[in-house]
Amino acid sequence: MEALVTYELNEELKKGKKKNNKYEQKVNKSVSFNTIKNYAFELLYFPDKDIDEILDEIYQQLRTNKIAIRPNRKYARPTSKEGENTKGIKSANFQKRKKKMVF
Repeated sequence: MEALVTYELNEELKKGKKKNNKYEQKVNKSVSFNTIKNYAFELLYFPDKDIDEILDEIYQQLRTNKIAIRPNRKYARPTSKEGENTKGIKSANFQKRKKKMVF
């Protein structure tokens, strides 16, 4: 559902690149998921509400929350086998999977 809503907006942002922006823009994924989550109940369970109005509200929120697409910003994450900067990875793995919380 999130992909269907954001596809149009991302295409709109690609075509309408403004001169005052240094980088291309795209919709912020975390904001879009949260917005869809908040409006999902209204979209699916209230037939008396106008769907177009709800979608316009969603589009307005997503248009105001954009992020820049910066080139060459992809970095490989180190794995635990590489031995470089893996202390945080090992700690997160321990906290997530091995440590047992007892209340």
